[in-house]
Amino acid sequence: MLSPGILRSLIILLCLLTAAAIAQPQTPRASSAASYVERGNEWLAKGEWDRAIADYDLAIAFDARAAAYYNRGLAKQRKGDLAGALSDCNRAIELNPRYADAYLIRGVIHGILGEYDAAINEFSHVIEINPRDARAWSDRGAARGQGGNYADAIADFNEAIKLD
Repeated sequence: MLSPGILRSLIILLCLLTAAAIAQPQTPRASSAASYVERGNEWLAKGEWDRAIADYDLAIAFDARAAAYYNRGLAKQRKGDLAGALSDCNRAIELNPRYADAYLIRGVIHGILGEYDAAINEFSHVIEINPRDARAWSDRGAARGQGGNYADAIADFNEAIKLD
């Protein structure tokens, strides 16, 4: 017969082993996705758009998260694939409706396309999420200026300067 102390130790050990076995399958997928995002970020910083996109594709295949979609969208935007970038930013926002950077990139893309009202809406959404985002104020000011609304553009630029 086992003593109560040994029995308790065996039960604790069994519980720990069971918990480890349950957690194990989830960890490699998440860590693989994080590794691919990290490597994709390195390629992105080097201007290697296709390599970055390939790594973000792998990250999404392992664990579809808003950051991987956003980063892939950013790489696509820099590569010139504006439709693909918008699609990825849309998906990032579906996964995380408060993903301010995804709204910011969508605003930049709308500005590139000459869709200034849409750009202003995107930058305004960033400002709602983070009123201290100087870039959003500045970009909204640029879009307002391009659209001919100079008074509001100046007000946005002044706020951007005040913040940064």
